[in-house]
Amino acid sequence: MKKLRISEGTYREALCEIAKQNAVSELNQYFEKENEEMPKGKQTDAETVERVRKMKAEGKSSRAIAEETGCGKSTVDRICKADEPAEKPAELPDKPHTDEIPDHVLTAVRDTIDYEEETVEDHLRTIRELQHEVEQRRTKAAVMRKWLEGCGYESTAD
Repeated sequence: MKKLRISEGTYREALCEIAKQNAVSELNQYFEKENEEMPKGKQTDAETVERVRKMKAEGKSSRAIAEETGCGKSTVDRICKADEPAEKPAELPDKPHTDEIPDHVLTAVRDTIDYEEETVEDHLRTIRELQHEVEQRRTKAAVMRKWLEGCGYESTAD
């Protein structure tokens, strides 16, 4: 039986590629979710207010609207309260949301990369330990085989 040896570089590259693919997948999922909520990729605060009002008119709760739009529950309540008579409309700046990746997403991606690199190191250490153990067992088996043959018995394993 031939020994399968994987070079450290090849194994590390493969695991790093997997980590990169996982990070890209997480980013894509984040942006897909954002794009589902914001079809054009950008949504102004005025559009968000209109969306909140529409959802409230459909009968959704403030908590459900807050979770779906990313606004706070108090903001949703304030927007909906402004629709009541004798109330001044909520004044929100009409500027597009930023295109930059939020810090919490970057932090999560960096943490994932660090975790994957640590896992690679752990796997490499385990592989080295197992290779060492295999060599010890092969040596022990060879010594025992020679001893058995020296005693005049035939070895059954080859």
